[in-house]
Amino acid sequence: MKTIKRTYRGKPGCGCGCLGTYSDRPATTTRRVREAAEAVRHGERPELTDCGEDGFCVSLESEARFLWLYFVDRPSAERFVGEAVLGEAR
Repeated sequence: MKTIKRTYRGKPGCGCGCLGTYSDRPATTTRRVREAAEAVRHGERPELTDCGEDGFCVSLESEARFLWLYFVDRPSAERFVGEAVLGEAR
């Protein structure tokens, strides 16, 4: 989890925090990583975005929720996606 700077989970429509929560707590990060990995394994396709100072974002967005994981760099984000597809992400 050292490669993840922070996470966001919330309702669609805005990412400022008014419809969800940003967190950098290890317990929350672990929970959200598991949720994201499960979504990828079930066919959701993540989007990878360079978010500048915030890091490299893996985002999963559905009609019901946004889930964003901010990684320290692109290789870490790509490795997560690959491991999630193979069922190895924790």
